[in-house]
Amino acid sequence: MTLPPPVGRRLSPPVWPLWIVVGVLLLVAPITVFSLDAIAGTSREHAARERDAANRSVVVVGALVDTTATSGLPEETPIYLLRLPARAGLPARTMRATGPSTWGFPPSVDHAPQREFLVVIDQQPRVIADGAVGTLRASTLKSAAREEARAQRDARNVTAGRIALPVALLGVSATAIALGLRRAQAVRAHRRSRFVDPTWWAPPRDG
Repeated sequence: MTLPPPVGRRLSPPVWPLWIVVGVLLLVAPITVFSLDAIAGTSREHAARERDAANRSVVVVGALVDTTATSGLPEETPIYLLRLPARAGLPARTMRATGPSTWGFPPSVDHAPQREFLVVIDQQPRVIADGAVGTLRASTLKSAAREEARAQRDARNVTAGRIALPVALLGVSATAIALGLRRAQAVRAHRRSRFVDPTWWAPPRDG
């Protein structure tokens, strides 16, 4: 006996994968925006530092001369002696600067004997950055323009992220809702098809 053709609408794909995507976006979106904000903030700080120090800074290699321990804590801070070169209207000078602190009871062997410092040469010279020897460079107008362009790019990325992520979240949510409604309608139509009178159909007769 030949069965009658199926009646009812075809079921749409399940929507639960889309709701998983919505959940992932809800978790990832705040973290992504926070990370972009942090990157943009760092870029703004670097750009401001480069603008401030452009053409009036120098990289000086300091020599370790002393350490100081934090009272009551096993923390030690290295002290470096810097010899600043003479500049226009300013004589050669010396100054002291501190390096990164380390944990441990003194005497500590974790401090490098030499460390680079980026110093703004002024009436009151000040250190604006430090690092291992060979890692720093003096600030110039070119480097300031480069850091400014990077800060603007990172700011645009923050704006784009704040717009794109909510739009993606709303788009996926709307698609999941629409497909869910369509699937519910198809299920109802499929259930009603079980009660349709099939008298219009009859199996083929022999002969």
